[in-house]
Amino acid sequence: MKSLFDKIESEKLIQRSSIIWAETKPLWGSMNAAEMFYHCNFTNKQVLEGNKIKRKSTFKEYALKIFALYLKPEFPKNIKGLKRNDAKGKISIEEFETQKKEFADIVRQISEHKKEIMTTHPKFGNLSQNEWGKALWKHLDHHLRQFGV
Repeated sequence: MKSLFDKIESEKLIQRSSIIWAETKPLWGSMNAAEMFYHCNFTNKQVLEGNKIKRKSTFKEYALKIFALYLKPEFPKNIKGLKRNDAKGKISIEEFETQKKEFADIVRQISEHKKEIMTTHPKFGNLSQNEWGKALWKHLDHHLRQFGV
């Protein structure tokens, strides 16, 4: 299983992202390319900077985690995320290059991250470090596929 903690897999994602331009149209969804990079950057920062909520995962979270991380090969098209992570209209297309560069910087930062991720996933509950690597990789892969790469 691919992981964002794997430097080789991280560099492959960065390489794929380099093919996206400000004018690249999504194959699904309504975000433009700048908004997509902003969304990925915003959510990745939440993971790196968050604090773990001390609670048990629910059965629903556990079941969804198993399904999404172990049984499904990729996150499905048009899946809805949390409203707080919605990037539509929050950034202008003029910020595209800044967001694209930040995407690569954050992906590299995560691939070198040695400390335990101290964040509870909003849909999957508590994740191990290994599961965080899988979830982060799948999330970025989902959005790169959204833009055809």
